Amino acid sequence: MNPVGLKFDGKVIDELSSTIPSNIFALNELTKNAYDAFSDTVQINIDTVNSQLIIKDDGLGMGESEVKKLFHIASSTKRYGSKKTHDGKTRYVQGSKGLGFLSVFKFGHRVTWESFHGGNKIEFTVDKNKLISKNNASRFKVTPTLIKEEGKGTKITVALEDEALDNLNNYFIEEKNTSKAVNAFFDPSFKIKLETLNGESETRDFNDFLDEAIDKQFCKVSYSSVDSRLKFYREGKLVKETTFKISSGLYRAELDLLIYHLEGGRGKNISKLFYREPDELLSPLLFINNNLFNNYVIFDSNINRSAKSGKSMPQMTGYVRVYSSHKEIEFNSDRTNFVESNLTNKILTDIAALNKKIQSIASELKDQDKENFGRVITGRASPVSGFEQSLEQGVPQVAKINLKNSLPKRFQIPSSQLDLLAFISTVTDSSGRLVSNSEIKIEIDGEEASSIIPSTNEECIKKVDYKYYDNQTGEVIERLNLNFFTPRGLVSGAEKSKKQLFTLASNKSYNVRIPVVAQLINQSSELYKSKVDYSEIIACGLRTIFELSIDEVKSKYPKIFEHNKANSTKYKKSSSLTWDTVQVIHFITSHNDLMRIISESIGLGFHSLKNLIDFEGYVVSTNKAQLGAHKSIKCLSPDDLKSLAQRAGHFAIFCDVLIYKIPESKITSFNHVQIT
Repeated sequence: MNPVGLKFDGKVIDELSSTIPSNIFALNELTKNAYDAFSDTVQINIDTVNSQLIIKDDGLGMGESEVKKLFHIASSTKRYGSKKTHDGKTRYVQGSKGLGFLSVFKFGHRVTWESFHGGNKIEFTVDKNKLISKNNASRFKVTPTLIKEEGKGTKITVALEDEALDNLNNYFIEEKNTSKAVNAFFDPSFKIKLETLNGESETRDFNDFLDEAIDKQFCKVSYSSVDSRLKFYREGKLVKETTFKISSGLYRAELDLLIYHLEGGRGKNISKLFYREPDELLSPLLFINNNLFNNYVIFDSNINRSAKSGKSMPQMTGYVRVYSSHKEIEFNSDRTNFVESNLTNKILTDIAALNKKIQSIASELKDQDKENFGRVITGRASPVSGFEQSLEQGVPQVAKINLKNSLPKRFQIPSSQLDLLAFISTVTDSSGRLVSNSEIKIEIDGEEASSIIPSTNEECIKKVDYKYYDNQTGEVIERLNLNFFTPRGLVSGAEKSKKQLFTLASNKSYNVRIPVVAQLINQSSELYKSKVDYSEIIACGLRTIFELSIDEVKSKYPKIFEHNKANSTKYKKSSSLTWDTVQVIHFITSHNDLMRIISESIGLGFHSLKNLIDFEGYVVSTNKAQLGAHKSIKCLSPDDLKSLAQRAGHFAIFCDVLIYKIPESKITSFNHVQIT
């Protein structure tokens, strides 16, 4: 394939990609390309071990002409909002102006594309550093390789720098960020999967929100501008219906909401998908042409608060969707608001008026409750579908225990307590009626248990069985497997290794900078995954990591090592390596301020760090390190080697933090606490 070049100053790429506001926005731009390519699924993987961000879809891919268009920024042939159909699927075009190409450089400088189309595979790499060095970008040429190979979709691989990798991992620790990333499209034909250090997340069913915090639900609201009908449901029944007409036929609006009555704050068991920025109050999501629009002003759940509090019902979740193919639907540069036009002004006015009307009617229903019952009635608001006909005919149906797909099934240890009833969506008996959770029996690993799982500190898989006995059809069992795991960050040296021998029990990775120790970590990792067994060399290297880390701390802070071993009853007969290691560990654990700094540096909770730094564990490890170095691998099993590497890696990090991350004045100000 012939070389392909850009059309303008390469520095524009750097300027534009750096102004892309957030990780969510940048990832959304990349998934839009997959959506426009009629992909069914797009997989996003933050590969910490290899320091890569990978976006892979199963769509139509790019041919030669599409690759050329990729480089023509702001000159896309796509028209936003137009409808296209392929293989029975109709979608609104999302991409335009080449923002997908720009967004990828938000994460890294070196990016590789691999795409299959028409029996060919096209592959090419762009280095932004080389590109922005060109005053005239047309001089920058990319020569894609084109070979005959069958395949499907496009794969984008971004080489991540340490800071970018840490930023992404830290960003996706937050459930609200993860949930928004995988639920960026309101389209059941398109799924997004995200793999991070915390595990895997994927697009949830759009009806799942109807099953959240059922005991606190006040009403369900639906609206479509097609028939202008605004409907209110309570306890599964339609209780109010009215009309609302929008002011323009150039757009369509659809709305599905749940309004809650929450006394004393936010309700439990409501997905963080509906937490808005920056105050984290509940709010519906807004979708424009099926794509998530990061804006909480257009449909502001607090819109009536400033007027009359009695007409305000702001505690709501759900989806507000606007559809239009008109050319006046445009967005500002960071995609947080509309560009002003006659059409967008009408949309803003209509949505605000609809919002006010919904809250006003819901408030009236709430006042009726208080007048008639002296309290607000709550409970499942939406109708349970699927059983109406069988109810009329009196034919028994399958009794079901439905579990929520949206809740995580993997939890890092130490975990919080878990309420197992929160995983239940609905339970229906053979007549189609809802069954109370109080009638469900729970077994964990075959033994009857309560609905609360205590905090878990050990890696395990708990098999949870939900059981219900239906009088007509018999016993119903639904199983849920909960995986409790230790997060695995990566301990690396100055040049990040792609091999994972040294792991960190944290969501973050850490780059050790102590001279020689950094190289030893990388080289030992490479040898560990080699096809040749280098266990003896690795064993010697692990002891050396302890020794060199100690030497570096000793040269800067000799005060730490002023303890007299003869005064210690416990460690009097220990080796010099063990004694020096104990002195470092003792110094760290004697000062909580120091522990907090280390805790923040490696992304581990204070109490988890305390459990990690135990004297006896390091005494055993240093003894094994010496045996491994002196008597070869005969004294170390493969498990010993892996465990020792983890201890050595952690110890190198502790020393590295002492040397590079804490002011010298702070270290010297700490008191000298005697080892007993």
